[in-house]
Amino acid sequence: MSRERVEFVDVPALSLAPDPLTPGEVGSRSTLLSRDPDSGAQTRFVQVAPYWHWQPSQPLGNDLEILVLEGSVSVDDWEMGRGAYLHLSAGTQLQRLTTTEPCAFLWMINPVAGDAGKTAPEYIPNINEVPWVPVPDFEGRPASEVGDGLRYKMLRQDPVTSAYTLVSHMAADWFDPRLEAHETWEELVLLEGDFLMGV
Repeated sequence: MSRERVEFVDVPALSLAPDPLTPGEVGSRSTLLSRDPDSGAQTRFVQVAPYWHWQPSQPLGNDLEILVLEGSVSVDDWEMGRGAYLHLSAGTQLQRLTTTEPCAFLWMINPVAGDAGKTAPEYIPNINEVPWVPVPDFEGRPASEVGDGLRYKMLRQDPVTSAYTLVSHMAADWFDPRLEAHETWEELVLLEGDFLMGV
């Protein structure tokens, strides 16, 4: 994939515009964080107003992940408050999205891998309640080299492509002295704290 290289984006400082994903609906604004021009994969930061609603007219064309950052939103029968995560596969027909309070969330569209079929929704009511686990060994990178200051929570992993979404936690003063390089794009969203990278 060929997503444009983006070094750093300060999300609170970005300008929001009417959300192109919900044309004609009042009360939703978003900004594009990244997009792959080849596959259409993209990540958006979305803000919606109280009593916003949207009824999608077509099934999802790609897999969709939603992570609620603030407030709450109802997606069909899933009540999603802060920290809720939902993955839906391409072909899912959503009936409605509604809010009763302001809400902000990440909206992550992922391309379908080959003949990957429709999978069951993956819903985590609150990622804060998922336990932290030690980082596993990776090819060429045993866990012992990472140290004990890094933990993670796996939210999902694609059974076909092995692409994954996870939340990681770095302890105060943890650092990794090694540079890394990989063949796929990677997005990092800082949810809290501060993090120095790439110096």
